[in-house]
Amino acid sequence: MTTAQEFANRVQDLVPEKLTDGFAQDSDIKTYDKVLAANITVPGITNTNMQQLFQLRQNGPQDQNAGPSGSSMNQNSFTFNGNTSGEAASDFTTGAKKLISGNYFTYDDYKNGNPVVIIEKNLASDNDLKVGSTIEATVSGESGSSSTMDLKVVGIYETVQTTSSQSSSSSSSSSSSSAQSFNPAGNAFYAPLSVVQKLNATPGYVELGSYYFGSVDDTASLKVLFKKDTTGTSPKYEFATDLSDYQAIADPLLKARNTSV
Repeated sequence: MTTAQEFANRVQDLVPEKLTDGFAQDSDIKTYDKVLAANITVPGITNTNMQQLFQLRQNGPQDQNAGPSGSSMNQNSFTFNGNTSGEAASDFTTGAKKLISGNYFTYDDYKNGNPVVIIEKNLASDNDLKVGSTIEATVSGESGSSSTMDLKVVGIYETVQTTSSQSSSSSSSSSSSSAQSFNPAGNAFYAPLSVVQKLNATPGYVELGSYYFGSVDDTASLKVLFKKDTTGTSPKYEFATDLSDYQAIADPLLKARNTSV
């Protein structure tokens, strides 16, 4: 298989970054983000959540190179979430995770490809890492001096769901507490999109574009524009919105407004 064919295989389920940038130029789009999640190997750190998953599979075939969904993850593999600004990552904007030390990476870090990362607090504690520490990640498909990248820890976060579960289970048995505090996403890393693209060897490609527009009334016209920008009715790309959620929330309120005195 040629280098070009290997690259084509890696990006076949991804979206060209040029497409996401082009769609963002419409006047109805107020702001947007680009996202890529990838499994990256960090040789010096063990993914404790992966260890627990392997333990849960004791009654089945023990493939130490397969993750819970058959992926090629191992106990040194971590999910790296890349976007254009740490503060804009959905896990932080929704409150699922919160920064407890250091800083988010910035848009300038994304533009300049600065090798920085945000890590989970328990993972940091278990590996004696803190803000300012450096970790080494493996660059997919590379060899020699270019096969690794040093990443500086600029922030540490905690998973709010895990914290709440641990607090509520303080009076439960140890086995119950262990089950409740288990969070497969707890050890995720957050880094600039450009850094994750390089580690994943998929420059110029993203998993999705996330767009914010001014009015729900713009949805129909944006759907038309999206089809035009994605070469007609190709089923490869999907335009997904929160319109149904909006309608479910808004309809009762609109009815109450129209019938109340």
